[in-house]
Amino acid sequence: MSLSYYGSLLVKYRDHPLIPFAIANDQSGLFNDGYVILACFDGSDRSGDPRVYFHDYGYRGEDPAWDKRYNLDNFSAWLESAKEESAQYKEEPAE
Repeated sequence: MSLSYYGSLLVKYRDHPLIPFAIANDQSGLFNDGYVILACFDGSDRSGDPRVYFHDYGYRGEDPAWDKRYNLDNFSAWLESAKEESAQYKEEPAE
């Protein structure tokens, strides 16, 4: 599946390559109606600390310009956000 997602991103974003490294895939539909969301490194950033962009397979609108897309500064910011989201997700079913 990793190669399939990576290949589809290469086709969709020819001028702005995204390199997926994490996936949210909740088949229950509780999160994002069951659609896959990929966290991706900015493949055109050679700084060693690239921004993280998200590709949402459930989004059906017009793609926003790159400067208006939701993104995080780097992997560290993504990891912190993922930890917080994971904790919230684990609390919700318990309530």
